[in-house]
Amino acid sequence: NVALVLLATACVPSREAPAQQSSAASPTPSPSAVVRLLATATPARDALAPNPLVSVGKRVAGRSAVPYSEPRSATDGDSRTSWTAGHPSAAAPAWLAIDVGVGATRLLVAWSAGGSFNYEETDYGSPGSYRIETSADSNDGAEGTWITAASVVSVATHGQMHSIPFSGQRWVRLVVTAAPDVSPNGVQITEIEIYDASLGARDT
Repeated sequence: NVALVLLATACVPSREAPAQQSSAASPTPSPSAVVRLLATATPARDALAPNPLVSVGKRVAGRSAVPYSEPRSATDGDSRTSWTAGHPSAAAPAWLAIDVGVGATRLLVAWSAGGSFNYEETDYGSPGSYRIETSADSNDGAEGTWITAASVVSVATHGQMHSIPFSGQRWVRLVVTAAPDVSPNGVQITEIEIYDASLGARDT
C-alpha cells in the first residue's frame, strides 16, 4: 500500500548518512501529507469485515420451570443479570428463543455462564447438554417448525459458540436439556450473543 510505505518513510529515520543520499531523491512527505494520503487510500482488499451483533433489542421468548425467570436478561448486555433455566431434562427442557429476523445467511451464536470463574468449570450456570435450533415460520418462539443447527451432549466449559447456517430462517432457539451433574444453582445463562457471520467470522 503506497500510503503505508509513505507513513513508514515519514516515521523511520534513514539508515544512510546524509552525504550518501542522492540529491535527486524524493523529499520526505510531511506528517500532514501522510495523514491526507491515508484518509484517501483504498482499503486493502483483505480487510476484516466486522460481524454485526444482531441479538440486542430483538424480541425474546422463553420457558423455564424457575419462577420469574426473565428471558430478556440473556440478551441485555449486562453480565450482572441472567436467564435461569433451573434443572431441565430432555422430557421437560427449558428454552430461550430470539427473533433475529431475516437476511443473514450464517450466524455465530455464543452463550456464556458467568457464575463460573474458570473456563473449564461448569458448576455455576453452564448447561449440561443443549441444542441450538432455527425456525423460519415461528411466530412466538414456541410453535412452528424447528431445525437443529447444533447439538452438544456434554458441556465442559462455561461458554461456547457455534457457527450455524441461517438462510431463510428467522428465529434462533437455545434448548437446554440437562444441567451438569454438579449444579447447585441450576443453569443460569448470563448472555447469548448472536452475530451476523454471513461474510465469515474472521474478526472473532
